[in-house]
Amino acid sequence: MLWVQVWATVQQVRFRDLLVTIDAEPDGLRAHALMQGLIIDLSVEADLGLGARTGPGAPATVEIDPVEVAGTLQLGARPDGTVAVSIRNPQAALHAFHLQSSSPVVQAVATLVEGAVRAAVTDEIMRLLRDEAQPGLERALAKWLQPPAGVQILGRTYDYDLRLQAATYDTGGASWHLAFDALAPNPTARALAAPGSFVTAGTAPGVQTGRGGRLVVDDDALNRALYGLWAAGVLDLTIDQQFLASAGVQAPSLLLDGAALRRLLPELGAVLAGPEPARIVCEPLLPPVVELTGTPNLVTVRAAEVHLAIEVDRGSGWEPVLRAAAHIEIGASLGLSQRGLSVLAATHPRLDFDILEEPLVELDDRKIRVMLEMAITPAIPRLLNGIDVIPIPHVDQLSVFNVNTGIGGPQNDHLVVDADLQR
Repeated sequence: MLWVQVWATVQQVRFRDLLVTIDAEPDGLRAHALMQGLIIDLSVEADLGLGARTGPGAPATVEIDPVEVAGTLQLGARPDGTVAVSIRNPQAALHAFHLQSSSPVVQAVATLVEGAVRAAVTDEIMRLLRDEAQPGLERALAKWLQPPAGVQILGRTYDYDLRLQAATYDTGGASWHLAFDALAPNPTARALAAPGSFVTAGTAPGVQTGRGGRLVVDDDALNRALYGLWAAGVLDLTIDQQFLASAGVQAPSLLLDGAALRRLLPELGAVLAGPEPARIVCEPLLPPVVELTGTPNLVTVRAAEVHLAIEVDRGSGWEPVLRAAAHIEIGASLGLSQRGLSVLAATHPRLDFDILEEPLVELDDRKIRVMLEMAITPAIPRLLNGIDVIPIPHVDQLSVFNVNTGIGGPQNDHLVVDADLQR
C-alpha cells in the first residue's frame, strides 16, 4: 500500500578535520585516516506514494562524525620497473549518522534511508580507494621505490635510500618520519670493514600546527649520513689546481707547485729543482661526527683523525714531502632547498696538526703548521658550502618556501626544518 522512492544528488562534500597516519609494519604500511565532521550536502526528492512528494530537490544535509578508513598498503615493483601498490583489507566505519532537512517528507524517510545512505557512502569510499587512491599512491611513491640515482659530491657519486616510516597529516600541518640509508655504490675495503648499519629510525613524528610541514632529523641520522660518505670514500680528497677549479675555489698556488714550496721551505731546495707539480692528499681515517649545538651554528662537525700528505712529482711518480695528522672542527648552518638538506654556510674552522713523517728532508715543524693552516683553513668552508647533507627526492610540482631551521626535541637534540609546502 505504501512505497518509498528517494532520489538524492550530492551537491558538496566537506569535512572539518582530517588526520592520516602511516606506520611501517611487517606486511606493509598500515594507513589509517580519521575524517572528523564529514558533511554531505544533498538535493533530495522523495515520493512516499499517495501523493506525499517533496518539491524539486529539497535541500538536506548528512553529517557523519567521524569516518574511519583503514587498510594495509603493500608496495612492490612490476616487471617493467613501475611501482605497484595494493590496498589490502580496506575498512570503512561510519559513526554518528545524522540526516537533517527542513522538508517534512525528507525527515519522514530519514530513518528509512539511513541504511541505504550508509551503504552508498561506504561503497563510494571503497571506489575512491580502488580507482583513485591506489593509482595516485603509485605515482606518489614511485620516486621512493626506484633505485637512487645518486648525487655528485666533490666529484664522486654518493648513493642514498630514503624511505617513509611514518607520516602524520592534519589541517594544522604535516610531519614525516624517515629512514635513511647511506650507501657506498661500490663497496670499498673501508666500507666492508665498517661495523654496523647505515640505517637510522630518526625520531617520532610530531605535528607542528600552523605550518605547512615539519621534517625532524636527529643527530644519529646526520652521523650515519657522514658515515656513508666516509665509507664510500667520498671524503678522500686530492686537492690540486684542477680540483680547486672544479669546486669553484680560488686559492693561491701555495703548496701546489714545487717553486712555491721551495720559497716557503728553503730546506726543500736540496731535493726540488723548481716547478714540480704538487698536491695535497686528504684521507680521513675515522668518520666525522656531527653534534647539534644550536649556537653559534646549528651543527658542529668534528673530524678526529684526518691524514694529510703534501706530495710532489719529480718525474718518477708522486712521493710525499711530509705527512701530518689533522684534527678539524667546523660549524655549519643548514637549510632546505630543492636539492635537499644542504649546508648554507660553514664557519669557524679550527685545525690542529701533528707532523707524522718527513721522508725527503727534515723540515721546520713550526713553519709547517703555520703553512698548513694558511693553505687549508680558508678552503674548508668553501668546499663544504652547498654540499647536500641528506638528499631529498624531488616531488613534481612541489614548491618549498618559508623555510625555518632550528634545534628542537625534548632534549634539544633534533634538527627541525619547518617549511610551507604547496603544489
